[in-house]
Amino acid sequence: MSPEERYRTYTRRDWFLGAMVLLLIAGTVTAYYLTAESNPDLVPIWTKALFVPILLAGWRFGLIGGAASALIGSVALAPQFIYMGELDTVGWVDLSELLVLNLVGWSFGLMAEYHRRRSSEVGRLARDLGSANAELAELVGLRDRVARIEKLESINRLASGVAHELRNPLAAIKATVQVIGKEGLSREAAEAFRVICEEVGRADAAVKKLLGRSKRSPESGEVRLPKLIEDAVEAIQPRLDGLELTVNLIEGNCAVGCDADALVSALIVLLVNAVEAATTQISLTLTTQGNRAIIRVSDDGPPIAAADTKRLFEPFFTTKPGGTGLGLFLARQAIGTCNGSLSYDREAQTGSVFEIRLPLAREP
Repeated sequence: MSPEERYRTYTRRDWFLGAMVLLLIAGTVTAYYLTAESNPDLVPIWTKALFVPILLAGWRFGLIGGAASALIGSVALAPQFIYMGELDTVGWVDLSELLVLNLVGWSFGLMAEYHRRRSSEVGRLARDLGSANAELAELVGLRDRVARIEKLESINRLASGVAHELRNPLAAIKATVQVIGKEGLSREAAEAFRVICEEVGRADAAVKKLLGRSKRSPESGEVRLPKLIEDAVEAIQPRLDGLELTVNLIEGNCAVGCDADALVSALIVLLVNAVEAATTQISLTLTTQGNRAIIRVSDDGPPIAAADTKRLFEPFFTTKPGGTGLGLFLARQAIGTCNGSLSYDREAQTGSVFEIRLPLAREP
């Protein structure tokens, strides 16, 4: 650091300390002269007292401070030695003390300067290291983002391929069900075929969306959640196999603005997972909190391991044998297009609890 740069770093406290050093030197020299004749025994004390301001100056101002203060003190005492005339033993002792005074000022100033420069270098290295760490963290973040983008792109390609392969079988199933539905069937059979036809239609709509990935946002409309939940429960009924499904819905109209098919698909994913995990019962509740609707799907099966809860919504992550690891990921994507959120309740005491939050539609 140049003297000009060092000068700009001085604060009011530094200037105050500099003034105090000069005052200490002046006071010590004055006391030296006042007692030199009347009380010579005090003379050595005053010369040694000069070390205090010199050390202060060297500590704060470095080489310049230590050398300058020692020089000022030596010059201030020089007239006394000139006045003494000849240098006897006492004179040489006093002169040697002045020499030591300068050596201490220069040496301590040099050490303080070296320490200051080393501290400045360490500070600079610490700042450089902090900048490097920040850049490294940014690079790691970019790498993770690229990895996620590549994974999503692979999902898109996989989904498009699977969707393309599913369209023809779905069309055949739908045509067959429609033909069979025209025959004379019982009411129960006709209702079963109606459900099959609706689910095939919903699957066909989902396939069309997978093929047209450029259309990121589904068609939105006002959806009545109680009716939508009833449709999802009706679709899941054949898979209950003796499990008890409890449904608690709030009274009144609870509407949200989203694509009904996307939301039903997400609910079916959660209900299927609950069926596969439950021991005896499943619960589905619909409540509101402020301007949001809350749907909770829970089961009484074993809870999900804490280490796995952080990766539940990652694509291709699954703990089920033969699972694809895409159900929860696609469910969260679908709910996200409705401006909602899907989360796992890690504080649940038993079983697994998934929560959907959706913004309520404004009343007309």
